[in-house]
Amino acid sequence: MASLRGSGKRLPIKREDWDFSSCPVGELMECCLYEYARSSAQFLADYEQRKHLNAAAGNFAPLPHGFGLSMECPEYPTIPWLKIDPKIRRMRVRGFFNFADVGFAPAYPHQSPGFNPQTGEEVGIFEISWGCSANQIVADFKKWVKARHKTQQAKISDSGAIWPQRLQKSAKGMLNNLGAWRLRQQMSYTEALELTWEHLKEPLFKNQAAWIRAKRKAEKFLGIMHETR
Repeated sequence: MASLRGSGKRLPIKREDWDFSSCPVGELMECCLYEYARSSAQFLADYEQRKHLNAAAGNFAPLPHGFGLSMECPEYPTIPWLKIDPKIRRMRVRGFFNFADVGFAPAYPHQSPGFNPQTGEEVGIFEISWGCSANQIVADFKKWVKARHKTQQAKISDSGAIWPQRLQKSAKGMLNNLGAWRLRQQMSYTEALELTWEHLKEPLFKNQAAWIRAKRKAEKFLGIMHETR
């Protein structure tokens, strides 16, 4: 829990719930969508409903669909994006982008052979001898995958080039708006200003009018999520 400098007052909000400055560029969009879903009353209600429906089967509830949130995230909604293991987050980023969690699938006819370091996907050309048994074909493919897996994983880029720069910039601003909204849910403007000064060495927003605008923008987007989920 955070405390205001010199006051000794304990605050009911953790830094990773409002300060997203440490989020890697390549995760800004996913972090933005995930964190807004954590604050959306409708998304949370959907999650609780799904959780009860899946309890009998022993499965965790998938993150509610909408805005690309189609991955199953067992950390949702209790664990902030930035508290999830970075390696798992990178896997989720590729999953969010691809809207699937499939390790192997037929390529589309227009796709050319090669490896894409941004998505971590590779299109290959294979010669399959159907005269062999299915077990032999699978065993040979397994050898090929094992021989390449670590090498290809190391080539996957964390540059964030999956999303256009304008969307990354937009996501960063939206996260700051959400941070302002969450802070103002828990404390006064003066306390929020002091807290952000203490941790960031500058305020999250310059003046009270900017804080109000940010809070309203976050509320507006949360409303859009409610309407279009």
